[in-house]
Amino acid sequence: MLLLPFLIEVDSRGLTVRLRGVTTRLPWESVEALTVTEIAESWHLDIRLAPGMKLGGRLPSKRDRQRVYTLLPMDEFTVAPDEVIAALQRCGGDRIDAEQYLQHLAARRTLARFVAEYNAEQRRTAAEKGGGSSAGSDLRQRAESPE
Repeated sequence: MLLLPFLIEVDSRGLTVRLRGVTTRLPWESVEALTVTEIAESWHLDIRLAPGMKLGGRLPSKRDRQRVYTLLPMDEFTVAPDEVIAALQRCGGDRIDAEQYLQHLAARRTLARFVAEYNAEQRRTAAEKGGGSSAGSDLRQRAESPE
């Protein structure tokens, strides 16, 4: 199956979104909200438009009786998710709601740092004792496995 590329351009006047070969220019006044939401253990960028506005190339879903379009999973952008959110916040201001996602990223980074520091400490301790230990790899496996 051939999938056409997704493109989103952000500037001070609004968004230009290209989905499935259809380009839609959305001035900021027509965008009620851009949110990053968790759907089935994946984070997605959603857009809610003002009444009467439509986004070409995508069918909306109804949430709280409002038309919402899911644009793209955050991990499928070609730039880092932090950069995507920063650009949207710079231009879209308070229309952007990514707080839960940013907290999720911060928690993942904190956990990764903790695991790395713990494993380094375990290796140091094992080296000082002159033996090996699998405790660090056990912790890494538990931290990476879904529960």
